[in-house]
Amino acid sequence: MATIMPQGEDLRKAVKWISEERQSSPQKKLAKLVEEASAKFDLSPADAEFLFSFQERIKAIAARCRSHKNEIMLCWVSLSDVEPTR
Repeated sequence: MATIMPQGEDLRKAVKWISEERQSSPQKKLAKLVEEASAKFDLSPADAEFLFSFQERIKAIAARCRSHKNEIMLCWVSLSDVEPTR
């Protein structure tokens, strides 16, 4: 499974900052947070666009996980009963 990880320290800091802001202020619009993060971390327009699309993908994944919560929990319970083999 591929990991989606932004390149560059400022971009990583911006992702973390937006995540924290979304938890403390869930009513804030994503576009506004991206705009604030872009200024705060001096991101390029390309980085800002990546940041917006990255956050949109995270939001979509979270929504899918919430909608399939029962199936995920059943799968997790089933997998946790299996002994790892070498």
